[in-house]
Amino acid sequence: MLDHLPQGRVAWSDPRLKQAWLVLALAAAAYALVFPLTVSITDEAYYSGQTLALLHGHLVPTVADALPIAPGRAAETLRYPPGWPALLAPFRLLGFRPMFVAALLMHLLGGAVVARMLVRRGLPAWLAAAWVFHPVAWILSRTLMSDVPAITLLLLAMDQWEEGKPGRSALALGYSLFARVASLMAAAGAGLAVLADGRWRWRDLFVLALGPLGAGIAVVAFNQVTQGSPLGAWYGNEGVDGLTGRSVPQHLLLYAGGLLLLPPFPLACLVLRPRRCDRWALAALPPLAFFVFYSYHDSSASALETFFGGQRLVLAAHAVLIVATARVWSAIPLLRFRAPVLALAAACAVAVSFVSRKRLEERFTPAIRAARACRPERLAFNGLSLRVAAAVPARAYPMVTFDGPLPAADVGIILTREVTRNARVVGRFPVPRAWAATGRCTQAGAFMVFDLRGGCDLPPPACALPPPAPVR
Repeated sequence: MLDHLPQGRVAWSDPRLKQAWLVLALAAAAYALVFPLTVSITDEAYYSGQTLALLHGHLVPTVADALPIAPGRAAETLRYPPGWPALLAPFRLLGFRPMFVAALLMHLLGGAVVARMLVRRGLPAWLAAAWVFHPVAWILSRTLMSDVPAITLLLLAMDQWEEGKPGRSALALGYSLFARVASLMAAAGAGLAVLADGRWRWRDLFVLALGPLGAGIAVVAFNQVTQGSPLGAWYGNEGVDGLTGRSVPQHLLLYAGGLLLLPPFPLACLVLRPRRCDRWALAALPPLAFFVFYSYHDSSASALETFFGGQRLVLAAHAVLIVATARVWSAIPLLRFRAPVLALAAACAVAVSFVSRKRLEERFTPAIRAARACRPERLAFNGLSLRVAAAVPARAYPMVTFDGPLPAADVGIILTREVTRNARVVGRFPVPRAWAATGRCTQAGAFMVFDLRGGCDLPPPACALPPPAPVR
């Protein structure tokens, strides 16, 4: 019932792509208006720390890399493969916030690739706005998460296959896996779509398979060398243990609802006009099947935030279905009005970013400003305050633990109680009494920033510290 994959070359200089450059410029301008202040997701801080480790010339992080390293367990902080940190590294040389430029550029590249695939289907290039301003993709593009970069590489692999360049397609597909292990499902989906298309040569299939195979070997080797396990500490424990199937009914409703209700409504298009959709739609099946059984999705106390944020793990399915169903949703009458649609999309993106900044990023900026003002050489932090520590320049980042001795430091950052977006308390930490005894502490939102060296002009208000221990 599904149509074949389009084939044909579209040069980047093709005049039909001019409309896409307008969309990408509009997206860049919207991004600049609400440029991210800092990281708000703990995983972003891990990506930042692994980036620092690469820049410092080592695979296993050290105390210089702003990661929560427990004594003798540095390798356990390596959660992710090095592909995305390697792309972030040149931007990290310029500072912390420039890394968000890398995230933006990857998202814009994804928009350009979608535009080229639309032109190949005889559609206007400006409709790439459906991906560029897709609410979930847009929100994630303002983070250091690997989701959008990995999907950009998946889209590039699809485009290169349609261009008749299986070698480049293999490289893109392989690097998507080298950047994000979960891309294995998306790569399997791309292979399924190519096989179902039926118009291929065995040599091309072999070349295409080399990309994911080589990346898989590289990831396994990286894990084995750095952590002594082919799956690594994170994916070997947390990842595999999540495959319980406990949330299947909930995930079926969540993911089907997202694909049905989020513009441009690809699931509805697929159901109503399957003959107008191409076989990239099959690429959505492996990631959807896997994450339906995976017993986790991003959640929040807000049902709306859960609905949008919960699509993150299946964002690859959204991306491939947007392309596969483009000839259906492009006929929506509203899309005849290009200027109003683009203006509305950009306005919504800016509004969502402002809300995200207020809701998430601004929780961390007072503590970051206070700590930066002290210009620390050694910045001590507890695990709950990692997102602040990651954004403060220092030469060393010793971690404060529950039962270990307090490290020597110039500045200390403590978060005593962590509350997640779904209003659950996930961690508590006592204020170190030796730090409290100094009396030099500023309350920066939920964080306590201590001047442990003396001489730093901390802003008010002072912390509400526990009383000192009685003298015996």
